Amino acid sequence: EGFSTYSQMYVVGSARDEGELGAFSLAGAMDVSPSISLGLSVHIWDGSHSYTQEWIHEDTQGVDADLVSATGHQTFSSEYDGVSVDLGAMIRGPKGLRFGATIASPVSYTVEEEWEEEYQDQYEDGTSGDLEHYDGSDDYRINLPYQFGFGISWTGINGMIAAGINYVDWAQAKYDDPPIEGLTNERFQNQHKDTLRFHLGGEMLLPFIPVKGRIGYY
Repeated sequence: EGFSTYSQMYVVGSARDEGELGAFSLAGAMDVSPSISLGLSVHIWDGSHSYTQEWIHEDTQGVDADLVSATGHQTFSSEYDGVSVDLGAMIRGPKGLRFGATIASPVSYTVEEEWEEEYQDQYEDGTSGDLEHYDGSDDYRINLPYQFGFGISWTGINGMIAAGINYVDWAQAKYDDPPIEGLTNERFQNQHKDTLRFHLGGEMLLPFIPVKGRIGYY
């Protein structure tokens, strides 16, 4: 809510932005030797996003002698589907040490979008202008980059401690077919960068009761 120097009108509006993204996962592993294990997991991604905005522009400054207000409504929704695969390996070292590594394949999302906009003016004589209505839909694919993980853990008599890192270069994300004309993969290169995520955690068998306590941070 406030005065817009762009339209020279007082604007009151509201917006709602919500969504979710999750995956169904199936994983398995096997020992290929007494000290080496290999694993594979498959993730089926599914999600949605919606954005709704409503506003009213009131001509409190008399910019237009005939106009009282202008209202607008905008909705935008999208659906996401994708599949990815993780490969992992673990080596059992001496004295309770274990070393692990993972490679997560790029997630290729199929995105289906729909959008709609409406605008209408209200005049001093009580009449309303024509209702302007626009809508459309689009679909495209977006590919996220590889992710690499490395970890180490130590298991003792009463517990375990573990640490790990995860690396991904988000600037390598790209469109198969950009949803908007003029939008290129340089957007990711200019607005994103690589990240290194650190993990630390531990688990300990509590004294006197058969319960394990676990804590972690990343």
